[in-house]
Amino acid sequence: MRRALLLVTFMLSALGLCASTLQVGLVASPDVSSFATSVLETFFLIMPPNGRIERINRARCEREAITEQEKQIHSALASEREITLDDDFRYVPYYESEEVFSIIPVEADERFISTPDETMLSYHSLSKGLDFIFIFSSSSDSTLAQLDVSIFLDGSVIELFSTLYIPEEKDEILGRLIAELVYYFDPSLILLDLRAFPGASFYCDNMEDPLVTSQGYALVESEAERIHVLKDYYEPLTISLDAQGERMVVLEGDLVEAETGHVVLSAFPYNAQASLFGVDVRLPLATDFDNGTVLLSIAQDGFKTENLQLTRSSGGFRSVVLRPQWMAEDGRVKEAKDEMYRSMRNSILSFGLYVIFSSISSIYPETSSWSDIAGFVSAGISIINLIDFIHDGFAYYDTAKQVYL
Repeated sequence: MRRALLLVTFMLSALGLCASTLQVGLVASPDVSSFATSVLETFFLIMPPNGRIERINRARCEREAITEQEKQIHSALASEREITLDDDFRYVPYYESEEVFSIIPVEADERFISTPDETMLSYHSLSKGLDFIFIFSSSSDSTLAQLDVSIFLDGSVIELFSTLYIPEEKDEILGRLIAELVYYFDPSLILLDLRAFPGASFYCDNMEDPLVTSQGYALVESEAERIHVLKDYYEPLTISLDAQGERMVVLEGDLVEAETGHVVLSAFPYNAQASLFGVDVRLPLATDFDNGTVLLSIAQDGFKTENLQLTRSSGGFRSVVLRPQWMAEDGRVKEAKDEMYRSMRNSILSFGLYVIFSSISSIYPETSSWSDIAGFVSAGISIINLIDFIHDGFAYYDTAKQVYL
């Protein structure tokens, strides 16, 4: 007799089947493997959301979703199950993923690294679910080395960068290489070499947030005209940019130590609201005063307001970090949690005593004259402790809700 068909509904969505984290394959000669990883990490850390990369990532996610759907259909048909498929493809952009990118080493023989084999790369790309594969090939003699960098994308190997370098000085070509990678994906961006200003923050005109930097490099639009450099205990420095036709610009300039009586103030979070003598001002703030005091208030939703009183001796660079509101109330939550745990412990212990006395009464009837009474008392205590535990549990929940939400 034919088996009855079992109705099984598959809700297929890319979100559940495919992580949109960028899957970046890396094929590299052993002597440049660490360097290649550093290059790619720096590139993807400073690269803003990019439409071309997103299209590549989305296409890979769609392929994996279709493959998973086909597997489920085949499995259902093989076991004589009916299926209902929801074809609504839901995609989360890679730059909104909890992990934006992941670098995945790809093992390959040296001869395939120096002369990339597209068939081999296609196999690794499909089997490992990679968005693209970077190839770093290095060959050297006693003094100089040759570095060739390519990318495998859409079934083809594309050359991106080639140079001679001194093996002990790989970092000297880091900026040039990152600039070429940036230009390949987005020619409208310019790489800034900010290594002359270690420990500083950098802002473009009309930008509230500082530039994202990694290893002393950052990216700006080619139309950017000025970069503002802020560093603790130094005067703000503004550098004009002339980046037309350039892929990388090296920022240079001299920072001057701030004098007493001149204060430069910044705050975190960067969109905090500042008030100077009751008048709203924009951060970072630079101000001078001859005597007396400067009264400043810095506030932001969800953070504890900071009120500052600055005098001439406060001159220099000040960076104020606002404390999240919940941190100021964290002690209340800990106290409520400890009280709940104490009630839970007491409830478990009293219930355990009730179980012990009940067991003694059952196993040794001759003890019932006192074990029954002890069991009755421990049962009452257990009920009271359970009520306390429930009460303290709700109290802990209410306290945590007030502080954290």
